[in-house]
Amino acid sequence: MFGKLDGIYYERLGNPDSDKTLVFVHGAGCNSKFLKPLAKKLITYNCYLINLSNHYKSDKKDCYTAEDYANELTKFVCDLDNVTLIGHSLGGVICLAIASKCLPQVKSIVCISSGAKFDKLDKKFVKNLEKGKLDMIYMLRALGSLTKLSTYTALFHMEPRTITINDLLLAPKIDILDSLSKINVPTLILAGADEILILVEYSEKVHERVKNSKLVVVPHVRHILPIAKKELTSKLIDEFLLSQTNNELKLVNEL
Repeated sequence: MFGKLDGIYYERLGNPDSDKTLVFVHGAGCNSKFLKPLAKKLITYNCYLINLSNHYKSDKKDCYTAEDYANELTKFVCDLDNVTLIGHSLGGVICLAIASKCLPQVKSIVCISSGAKFDKLDKKFVKNLEKGKLDMIYMLRALGSLTKLSTYTALFHMEPRTITINDLLLAPKIDILDSLSKINVPTLILAGADEILILVEYSEKVHERVKNSKLVVVPHVRHILPIAKKELTSKLIDEFLLSQTNNELKLVNEL
């Protein structure tokens, strides 16, 4: 089922009767199709695959920072209940920013291949972006193995080049480290061990600052972790959500 809520175009799949709502937030230059293979592995939950403002069929908005995107998506999240935010790359930053608002609707976060400040980006890659050039050779290396179909699947779901460049240019300006201490919900952080774009240390810094967080570093994978390792990623997310349910049941029994 497709729809639009607060200007955000989304696809809904899975179990609408589930007591857990998963909101999937794609990364830079992507759209809702990017995380669909992962969502299909979690269809026992009520899943929303969203498109950020200015992406695919979502409304055009003045979004110049990651926080702008977060503010637009916050309106969408506030119309839902019992939400787990699942974000990849730029989407992970946006999920962290939303969670720092301490919304009652947000119960947990999954942050994949992301961070809160990116101060070690490849300088040549960034300079090319500033000139309006996208180094596709570097992008392919950053995404993963050039021999794997999953790498090209990821590229197939990219937005037009101008949107991709604009999104990627947000990265050097992002710094939400100070707001991470406000996050008070369980947080699962997943990172690819072989990352060259969004380094593992970015995830480690999030883990250090978010109190109730768990970090899992997955070997032999780069930036397209949720595609290249969708079975493992979905299993880790499912176990994370189940652990929350078990904790809630334990608390009820104790009462």
